[in-house]
Amino acid sequence: MKVRRFEHGGTKFWSIQILGAETIVTFGKFGTNGQTQIKSFPSASAAARAGEKLVAQKLKNGYVEGSGSSAKGAKATKPKPRTAAQELAALDPALRASLKPYVRIVEKKRKTPMPLWASKACDGRPYLPLKTPWPKARGRVLLPVMQIDLSEVPALPGFPRKGLLSLFWSEDFQDRKLFYFPTITRDASKLWSDFSLIEGATLYPFEEPVSLTFEKREGCVSWGDYRFDELVGGAKVVDALWKSRHQSKIWDHVWKWSGGADTRLGGYANPEQGDPRSKRGKARGYETQLLQIQNDNYTHNVFIKPADLKRADFSDLLFYEACD
Repeated sequence: MKVRRFEHGGTKFWSIQILGAETIVTFGKFGTNGQTQIKSFPSASAAARAGEKLVAQKLKNGYVEGSGSSAKGAKATKPKPRTAAQELAALDPALRASLKPYVRIVEKKRKTPMPLWASKACDGRPYLPLKTPWPKARGRVLLPVMQIDLSEVPALPGFPRKGLLSLFWSEDFQDRKLFYFPTITRDASKLWSDFSLIEGATLYPFEEPVSLTFEKREGCVSWGDYRFDELVGGAKVVDALWKSRHQSKIWDHVWKWSGGADTRLGGYANPEQGDPRSKRGKARGYETQLLQIQNDNYTHNVFIKPADLKRADFSDLLFYEACD
């Protein structure tokens, strides 16, 4: 398959090529070489289907294919097109009805060491009781990502009000482990203090160590969440939104109201390249978003079954990540 190229707003590019049972995606900002990701599938047909899904998602997100794409003829079929304000006014009741609470996670850079039990990310000194083995997967040491003292978090429906969540993953994000410690030990002598195991490792998703604080927010359903079509009026309504000449303004409006850029606990998900729960099946059971981590390149989502969250059982999770 030839390379299909797309651009967005004159600032970003994205391309895809299908070679046999592999998809080759390149993306980045104009003026750079960008990044390339290669993903393998069981068959060429599976790769082709995945490629078409990615292309459809990019088109929905406002990307334009090639340099000759245009919307010529739109005015001829719509003699009295609605203004952006009219389209937003028509959409807002559905967005308002979808509002759901979430907790925004706010990062603040820290130069000095933070307590082992603090809510923090990327400082390389995680909370881990001595009796708990350091997490590993397939022979690889997992790296600390983020830990959250739930007693500091504003109340969210179904979420525990105490204890500590601590997320680890491998350098390529493909192996993960989330710990839940119901009781937090604030005695450093009973916690891991030798972190030579990960000395020199590149920690992610933030460039520097950060402390975490929490703000209660409310957001509407986001474009990326699998429930968007249902909650705003169905597939025909959504199709009209994508085809609207005010699509970029509508996108920005939903993005801001949904808090799409927020790293968060709870609320709606805003995964890149499609929600893994969009197809009916096993993934649909992970209805509740536990955590979403956002940075300039990736969105990472952690989903949980509502009944498991109610029991504070974090042993069965659905992890998903995708690049912009």
